Amino acid sequence: VTARGGKVEGEGGSSLDIPEGALVGATVLKVTGDVDHGSALTLEEYVQASLGANGSHLLVDLAECPYMDSGGVSVLLYAVREVRGKGWIGVIAPSGNLLRLFEITGLTGDPSFRAFANSDEATAALERDTTDA
Repeated sequence: VTARGGKVEGEGGSSLDIPEGALVGATVLKVTGDVDHGSALTLEEYVQASLGANGSHLLVDLAECPYMDSGGVSVLLYAVREVRGKGWIGVIAPSGNLLRLFEITGLTGDPSFRAFANSDEATAALERDTTDA
C-alpha cells in the first residue's frame, strides 16, 4: 500500500523511490534504488515523518536497495537513537553486503535495531511486541 511516495535523483544518476505502507501498525518504508549522500536526505525525511512524536517501530524494506553509503547508515543510526528505550527499527531483506555494512557499523549489535529476512519475520516480531505490551 502506498500512502505517498518520494523519488529523488542521487549521486551519479541513481534514483531512490520510497513508497510508504504499514505492517501490524508499524510504518514500512520500501526503498527502491541506491541510498547515497544525494538521496539520504529523502530517506531521513520519511524516517522523521514516520517516527513522528511517538513512533516506536519502523520497518525499512531494503529488498530493492542494492547499495547504501554512509549517508544511509547515518539515517538508520539517527532512527535507532530516536526509538531507543521505546521500540526498534527493523530492516527487511537487506542484501548480504548491506547486512555486513550494518555489522561493521555496529547497528546489528544494538538492541534497537533488527534485521529480518522477510516481512513474515518482521510481522511475527511486531505481533510479539504487541502481545507483550
